[in-house]
Amino acid sequence: MTMVRIGVVGAAMLACACSFQEGEPLCLEDCGLCDGNTCPEDRCGLVIRMAKDCAGKLDQAEVAVDNCLQEETVVPEGVMYPCATIDVNQEKTVVVRSGEWVWKRTVKCTPKMGGSVVLLALYCMER
Repeated sequence: MTMVRIGVVGAAMLACACSFQEGEPLCLEDCGLCDGNTCPEDRCGLVIRMAKDCAGKLDQAEVAVDNCLQEETVVPEGVMYPCATIDVNQEKTVVVRSGEWVWKRTVKCTPKMGGSVVLLALYCMER
């Protein structure tokens, strides 16, 4: 996944925190279900890695999975494990942003992928 600079598009997508209030999505945390590279066979986990080339372009980035803002952030050369999993045959949208930098990707958990984690590698290449 390559990060590209865009305007403030997507800023509203990260508006909710991982709690439920009327009108917001229900943000269920799955922390602890996946251990490193393995998950229960009926779901996929997520791992977000930010490349070294992002150093100097941003300090940290916030992560949302299906509009649920995660408590942890990801930093250049860092790894982040969201408190969200994806059921087999389902998909979730992952949005990562910091200032003008935004990544967005829909991740589907196929039956073949069940029990593993999906790595999302974030690069800061300018167009």
